[in-house]
Amino acid sequence: MERWKTMLGLKAEISKAIELARQNKTIGHSLDASVHISPPDHLYSLLDAHCEDMRALLIVSQVTVTKDKLMENAYESSEFPGLQVKVAKASGQKCNRCWMYSTSVGTDASHPAICNKCLIDIS
Repeated sequence: MERWKTMLGLKAEISKAIELARQNKTIGHSLDASVHISPPDHLYSLLDAHCEDMRALLIVSQVTVTKDKLMENAYESSEFPGLQVKVAKASGQKCNRCWMYSTSVGTDASHPAICNKCLIDIS
């Protein structure tokens, strides 16, 4: 229960960075986003282990968790000291099935408009 409470708190804080990226026209919709998270040491293991859960909670295409401090202009959290978030345009192409951006879209000749994750789902 405590883990999910922390993750939901992180979601709220990271969502602020996503909204700033939307206002700055870096992204349009949250699914256009690739979110890079540099958490404080005590949150690294939690976020690293639940990277896919955070991607789903945030409704973004890509999430990366790193121990490195992020690039300039990263959002710095006041709620979670040491948390930095950088939002960029997601890499790859948009999947016609799940609408997430992925570098795997177009790699299967029989289904060129969907990502590998969706290919597994329809197999």
